[in-house]
Amino acid sequence: MKLWQISILTIPGREKLLERLMARLMPQVKTDQIEVKVHFDKGELTIGGKRQKVVEECKAKYLNFIDDDDYIPPFYVEKIVEKLSKDPDGVRSEEHTSELQSHLNLVCRL
Repeated sequence: MKLWQISILTIPGREKLLERLMARLMPQVKTDQIEVKVHFDKGELTIGGKRQKVVEECKAKYLNFIDDDDYIPPFYVEKIVEKLSKDPDGVRSEEHTSELQSHLNLVCRL
């Protein structure tokens, strides 16, 4: 079982946004305990429906979502892995800079 799944939901026409995000994210993923999954669809489901489907299919212990147009800081993965490894229940946005707050709020245990 992977420790953490990062899921990115996107639709056609947003490829450049996705490329920009992946260029920042993938160099930060330095362990096989993290899985990055990109979920494409053509608008068949609502955002809630898409996220629910991802949650149901997730095989990792922890999951979060990143929007394809999000900016992630260069320490995004490192800081979250550090907290998940030491104190998973302690992953809280107020412990980190505001750049990371919205993402830490979305890391949830499955």
